[in-house]
Amino acid sequence: MENPSPRWKFNLSPLFLRFFQRKIEYDCTPWGMTTYNIFGWQKPCYLLQDGYASTFDELMKSTASASYGSKSGNPKCVDRIVHSGYEASAVDDTFGSLAGFARTVKATLFSS
Repeated sequence: MENPSPRWKFNLSPLFLRFFQRKIEYDCTPWGMTTYNIFGWQKPCYLLQDGYASTFDELMKSTASASYGSKSGNPKCVDRIVHSGYEASAVDDTFGSLAGFARTVKATLFSS
């Protein structure tokens, strides 16, 4: 992935691709992809399958966000080859500060 073919099209944020390449470090943003479906509100990281809450209030009160992400110590969160939570962190970095936006512009213009 260091020098991908120009024909390859990645539908990911530039900073997430840098994270994936281990050129930038992020921790998980477990609430970055909150989902509601026929089962209710899905607890953070659909890949962990921790279940659902009936209401948004129940979801917020019953879920410890510190239990998610590579720094949490949760053995289920060791694999960083997933987008859930980390893509949201990269997008937050992009739009959360002028420096993050500058990193995104640089990553977009100079892909290596």
